[in-house]
Amino acid sequence: MRKKLPDAKGLADFADAEIASVAERWFEHPRRPRIELEIALEWHARVLAWSTQASEPLVVRGGKAGAEEEKDGRALLCCDNSPALWVFAEALDRKGPPSSLQAVLGSIPRRLLECNKKLGPGGNLNEHWKVAHIARVGTGKKFPSHTAKELAARMLRFLSPANMTLVPKTVGALAELPAWERRWRELLRDHQPRLSETVESLYS
Repeated sequence: MRKKLPDAKGLADFADAEIASVAERWFEHPRRPRIELEIALEWHARVLAWSTQASEPLVVRGGKAGAEEEKDGRALLCCDNSPALWVFAEALDRKGPPSSLQAVLGSIPRRLLECNKKLGPGGNLNEHWKVAHIARVGTGKKFPSHTAKELAARMLRFLSPANMTLVPKTVGALAELPAWERRWRELLRDHQPRLSETVESLYS
């Protein structure tokens, strides 16, 4: 007779509590790289503007990185997580967003192999750190079922540094789990209400 396994639900609850505890410790850690609030909000507003302007391309994580497609008359640039790394590095260096996305497309890496070269002296961002998103971005090989409006919303979640946090790569997988996300949102509500309001708008 096979050995009866314990109830997994209790173990899952225990794991969630531990993950939430790690998230809280990292949120409060003095060495956690942080983007200044006003810089993050400025970038968020600019990315929102880009995402709603038909003249700007939609930068979306998914598909074949580096490929270009078209959706509802808008250019669609497929990529991996590289553009988020670039935006985070720019914002962390206290650089404001450019007025036009088109003007900087040549500077934005769309494949991780390009990151170290295009991120300059801060290229170790890709080597040692993971840019995690609070509101999930989602990925996909193709986008046939998504409208341009839906892809614009994904672009905002993807490129807004207000929706990003930096975690060491060694524990990066934890930041993708629901328990981490829930606790991070709670911590933002308690300690950074302006940033929290922006992040929560991405869930609507």
